[in-house]
Amino acid sequence: LPDTLSFKFGIMELEDKYLRKGKKYPLFHLILIDRQTGNRLLTLAEMAEQRAKAEAEARKQAEQKLRELEEKLKKQKD
Repeated sequence: LPDTLSFKFGIMELEDKYLRKGKKYPLFHLILIDRQTGNRLLTLAEMAEQRAKAEAEARKQAEQKLRELEEKLKKQKD
C-alpha cells in the first residue's frame, strides 16, 4: 500500500499561532510530498499565488526596462 500513492503525507508548522485563554498554541498544515523528489506538492491556490508573484515581478522588470529605454531614447534625441 505505501507504494500505491505517488505522494506521502507530511505536517508543516505554520508561523501563525492559535490564541486561547491568553496562551499561544502552534498550528499545523497537512501537506503532500512527492515520493520521488521529496519536494512539497503545492495546492492550486499556492500555485496561483506563485504564478501571480512571478507575473508581477516580470511586469515590474519590463516596466523598468521600458523606462530605461525611454530615457536612453530621450538622451539620444537631445
